[in-house]
Amino acid sequence: MSLNENKALPAERPVERHEGMRVLFLIGRCPKQRVGGGATTALNFIGLLREPPIEAQIDIEALRRRPPLLPHRLQQLLALIRSLPSSLSSKTLFDLTPNIMRRIVTRVREVPYDLIVIDGGQLFVLADQLPRRTTFLGLAHNVESTLYREQTKSLRGFPGVRQVFSYDLSKLERAERRGLRAVHNVVCLSTEDEAALVRLEPTIRTLSLPTSFSYPPSRRKRRHPIRRPLKLGFLAKYSWWPNVEAVEWLVQRVLPSWPVGAVTLLLVGPGGERFAQRDPSIVVRGFVPDLAEFWNEADIVVCPMMTGSGINIKFIEAIYNGCPVLATSFTKRGLPEFSDPAVVYLDTPEEWIEFLRSDAAEQLARRRPHRRTSEMFSRPANSKALATFLSNIEMPVRGPADRA
Repeated sequence: MSLNENKALPAERPVERHEGMRVLFLIGRCPKQRVGGGATTALNFIGLLREPPIEAQIDIEALRRRPPLLPHRLQQLLALIRSLPSSLSSKTLFDLTPNIMRRIVTRVREVPYDLIVIDGGQLFVLADQLPRRTTFLGLAHNVESTLYREQTKSLRGFPGVRQVFSYDLSKLERAERRGLRAVHNVVCLSTEDEAALVRLEPTIRTLSLPTSFSYPPSRRKRRHPIRRPLKLGFLAKYSWWPNVEAVEWLVQRVLPSWPVGAVTLLLVGPGGERFAQRDPSIVVRGFVPDLAEFWNEADIVVCPMMTGSGINIKFIEAIYNGCPVLATSFTKRGLPEFSDPAVVYLDTPEEWIEFLRSDAAEQLARRRPHRRTSEMFSRPANSKALATFLSNIEMPVRGPADRA
């Protein structure tokens, strides 16, 4: 974790001042209605605020309160159409309508919150529309303009739609800077994203804090002797394009060179069915409500990530749960430096093929991440750092009547 301070701060206050602090947590959709790393991050950050030493009272306000009725792609298209006459980008308007904006403004005026947390950089611009005396904290999962640039790269190559997506990107970039200035205090998951956001808006205060987990880590059961085929587990939401690219890389460039019976690739998570018929060694589990089953079944968790932004949540969650991991170097992007013999990084198909054919793969399957490594992603490791960061935020002084 790291801290960036860009202006003179008041003397550090004791952590105890936050006890009973009332916080509004603004998020696009209720995290319990979603799956994936973003929802995991939001829920665990809310836990950091609720538990000692901060012990804040949290009101969660989802901008979209009901599960969507339309397919995701159609929602994106409608947001893009709405953005054409607007100064806001489609990424912001995906979750924000004038009615929602009025509802949030009314709530903030009626309830004396000490702090408003905004989840996701595409929504930071909300802070520019709310009462000026409000104190904000932004939770940045990614650099949203960088992520959108990658997502729309191919679309911006087509005549006719190039101008639409390029204009949308430019609006997102302007709004991202404006939003950063408005929230001023930003917690980033990734150290690389933290540096990028400071370059975008040097006046902000930032803290880099990887996602942490509160539940007790899974205790891997004593296994039968490790033998072939090794079970390689990939846990992901397969509608997210970096995850799709990672599986395609395995299927097209690594799987064809595996000897029959050497490994089984377990795909766990929603949407994995799209790969079910691609190779006999692929086994699709789909959505699994209890991940303890997955942590125990996989001999090695694989994370062959090549693209993306923020940090890879399932990579650190596997380490937290004591699983050996085989990953690409890109997977550790934005995380604190650590070295552990139970986490191996290989970057080319040839390296993966050679490793998975060798005894080294079976040796890796017998290892467990060191306790010190796993504890980097436990909640106690991050709660004090967040409490200290909050202690240096100027918040309005509330009386007993305000807190009633």
